[in-house]
Amino acid sequence: SLGLRFDAFEAQDIRRARMFAEESGATNRVVCENPIELGPVLRSGGDKNAGVVLRVPVLLGANNSGGENRLDNTKRITPETAGMAESAGLRVALAPARDQYLQDMLLVAGVAVRHGMSVDGALAGITSTAAELLGVDDRVGSLAVGKDADFLILSGEPLAVGTLVEQ
Repeated sequence: SLGLRFDAFEAQDIRRARMFAEESGATNRVVCENPIELGPVLRSGGDKNAGVVLRVPVLLGANNSGGENRLDNTKRITPETAGMAESAGLRVALAPARDQYLQDMLLVAGVAVRHGMSVDGALAGITSTAAELLGVDDRVGSLAVGKDADFLILSGEPLAVGTLVEQ
């Protein structure tokens, strides 16, 4: 059966979505997209079976938030959110801030690692965990017999500065 996927940004909306998942019996197949206020939910006992899709807020060649504008009170996911969610036991998929930047997936994973996520968790967040949360892990997300595969040959460690795509 299909899982339950929802957009819930604020803590109260995340809690309501969790309650709906419990009532519908879908607690092991819940995915929350862009939970900006995830921290308060985790501190109050977040659902360890849930998955989250986090859009890492970094854009190459653009102004990126970093505290320089103290008048900007816009709520947004911080780079630390992925590590916090991983530490809480959630399944974490990573995505760039905007879909037109899909070529920056290794950068997204690197930023998540720089801010507290494990290397293995970040790489899974752009491959196997992402496929699992989308419900397509039977076809893609890891290298295995019978699965579709696109893979790269890199000049070094995937998240190392200076690593190049060779093939």
